[in-house]
Amino acid sequence: MNPTPNPERGQARTLYLDTTRVDVRMEGGAIRLQRSGRARMLIPPRRISRAMVVDHDDGLVQACLAVVAGGGTVHFQHADGTLRAVLQAPWNDGDAETRRFAGFITHSLGLGVFHRWRDNQRQHAWSLVFRHGYCGDFNANRHRLIRYLLFFRPEIDATTQVGWLEQQLWAWLQAQMDRDHLRPVILALHDKGEDLGAALRPCLLIPLIWAWVRWQREASGFITDRLHFFELQAATRMHAQYFRHVNALRWEYERASMPRAHRAYSRHRPAP
Repeated sequence: MNPTPNPERGQARTLYLDTTRVDVRMEGGAIRLQRSGRARMLIPPRRISRAMVVDHDDGLVQACLAVVAGGGTVHFQHADGTLRAVLQAPWNDGDAETRRFAGFITHSLGLGVFHRWRDNQRQHAWSLVFRHGYCGDFNANRHRLIRYLLFFRPEIDATTQVGWLEQQLWAWLQAQMDRDHLRPVILALHDKGEDLGAALRPCLLIPLIWAWVRWQREASGFITDRLHFFELQAATRMHAQYFRHVNALRWEYERASMPRAHRAYSRHRPAP
């Protein structure tokens, strides 16, 4: 156990833990560290910015690390589906095509390309649900679908169910972007003040909620297996829609990087 020096009072620290030498437990909202023959130490979690753990032998941790080593992502959740933490593999710089994609973003001027893509994708996603191209903001669309569900199934706690769907979607999206090695793209956008996951989530969530509304409307009173529903959506429509959005972003930045003469020609190509 070796916290790094604290050059600035109140600054969060890195905590290095060797679990063969120190016992770690939660105690009254603080992390208790107990080494044999030493007084215990209590550290508030807010004071720790990062933890490095060595020589853990817990079976669950080993299983989770095996999933990560195989290219997967592990999410820890509360019983209600709220995400608590994410366990991912160390940095992966992606393939040559992904690095090229990230380079377009890094060398672009401003965020006009990204904002155009975001607005177009939201309009497309929401047109899959609402007639006449209804383009209200995300929260308005979300509440509209909840009210629609309650009209048919007033006995359902629709807000809680939609919140559960949001948490599942966020976990799935994080894992999918990591599996596709999009971290260079995520970082390039982050450096410009944008969040790819936060932009994709509303585009995927509104059609997902609509699919859930229809599923529940046709359930005729019996309880539906929501995990089965979500995995079915994730493997089909949501998966295809995700790739459409990501490919459209790639196309927008490739087009923006072209010389002006070639860019005029590319207007006649359909966007993904």
